[in-house]
Amino acid sequence: MKIDRPIGSIHPERNNLIYPVNYGSVPEIIGGDGEELDVKESITEFAGRDVGIIYRENDVEDKLVVAPDGMKFTQD
Repeated sequence: MKIDRPIGSIHPERNNLIYPVNYGSVPEIIGGDGEELDVKESITEFAGRDVGIIYRENDVEDKLVVAPDGMKFTQD
């Protein structure tokens, strides 16, 4: 993933929206909006794996939940 809007940055079109986490995309993976698939994370750049998908009813694009390689997760 590649971060293009770091924690604390202001949305380029909505001045009242400040990002509480890093926001970026997965290069070369195209989402439902025709742009690179979005990812939210708390660090700037890393190799990881998809551990979940956030399905959004009010958007054409779902969001990936990505974790660093080696982290373990359960259904809980």
